Amino acid sequence: MISPFLFLEFVPIILFIIITLIGVRQLKNEKGGVKNAGLTAVRIHTMLSPVLYFAVVLPIAIGIDEFEFQSGTLFVLRSASAILVFAFTFLLALRANHVLQTEGRGHADPKVGMQTKKLATGGLYGRARHPMALAILFLLAGEFIFFLTFGVLIATLSTACAYIFFVHSFEEEELRIRFGRGAYESYRSRVPFMIPRRPLVFLKSVLDYGRT
Repeated sequence: MISPFLFLEFVPIILFIIITLIGVRQLKNEKGGVKNAGLTAVRIHTMLSPVLYFAVVLPIAIGIDEFEFQSGTLFVLRSASAILVFAFTFLLALRANHVLQTEGRGHADPKVGMQTKKLATGGLYGRARHPMALAILFLLAGEFIFFLTFGVLIATLSTACAYIFFVHSFEEEELRIRFGRGAYESYRSRVPFMIPRRPLVFLKSVLDYGRT
């Protein structure tokens, strides 16, 4: 049985797309102004944060509504796998934000803390340009692994696609403007978007707190 909550998931998805398009248009209208691009980023993140929160939490409501308790080894393994994914998500977000604070001299979310003053290219940011966004995708994956229902699959995939669209369309352009197109394009040519070229090395970097 498909949860009626699934239809609510499309509300934040549509808002995600609208806010992203508004942000992209504002960046184009500002004609590359660094200060204005930073202010636009703060405004867009302020609007997007509650929408993202709702989009990430709603699959849990969908999963609970569709959930059917299953005993046995398979359920235990699935639950354990989801817990491991959630733990990895927490470490990934923590490590990525640490790089932003130390190298970028700012915070991942500009409405929460100071906006980054420097383009972070070290640590996890030397292996993927958007590890914080990757953490969101792992969080969604963990939700699906735990509930494993059709409704949660549709909700998490829709949210993931909308979030990737935001990062690719708005955040990449905002970073180009704030840190210089030449510098960012050079960084972009060296480092993949979200999926690292050497996943095992990336995993080790997340788990090894002795490394930066």
